[in-house]
Amino acid sequence: VAQNPQFSIENVFLATGNYGVDVKLFHCGAVDTLSGILSIHRAPDVSLGSDTTISEGSTLTLEAANGMDSYFWNTGDESPSIIIWDTGVYWVKVSKDGCSASDTVTVYNIPANVQFPTAFSPNSDGINDIFLPRVTGVISGYQIEIYNRFGEQVWRNSDLNKGWNGEYNGKKCPSENYVWYVKYNIVKGETPKTVEKAGSVVLIR
Repeated sequence: VAQNPQFSIENVFLATGNYGVDVKLFHCGAVDTLSGILSIHRAPDVSLGSDTTISEGSTLTLEAANGMDSYFWNTGDESPSIIIWDTGVYWVKVSKDGCSASDTVTVYNIPANVQFPTAFSPNSDGINDIFLPRVTGVISGYQIEIYNRFGEQVWRNSDLNKGWNGEYNGKKCPSENYVWYVKYNIVKGETPKTVEKAGSVVLIR
């Protein structure tokens, strides 16, 4: 039975720290007193950041706050950080000093792709002088072959950063259409996906 209506067995603490607590129980004229220390801790601060993107074929590291007592991700991991390959919704729950907090992040996809211009003009004016791919995402095993209208191979390369300058055996190729074939792998997890494409490009002089 409460002896003072101004007090309750519930209390709201506005600051962290250690608080002494005395509980008195009255029953049939007898008084029983229980004393203890109640420690109030700050709730853990955890943030996975804003929603983000991941390039197909690459990895992304998600990090929770350091120094927590425990971690649990919806992937089943129990570490401060995880490495992911796939898009989706990821969340983590952390605990510290008996208090817990969680955060969620959504990871969107940037598809891996290789694109080529439809024309280029190797006239040394600094504009579209090189036939070079534009790559998004992460790829491997890149190979390109270019043929003239007679079926003769005029260019072959495996370096993404090196393009065709419109020459064959040190001589300038004529203005006409050329056919290209490209092959590359998209690395996703441990299973690469092979992509093959073909197209044409106009060499303009």
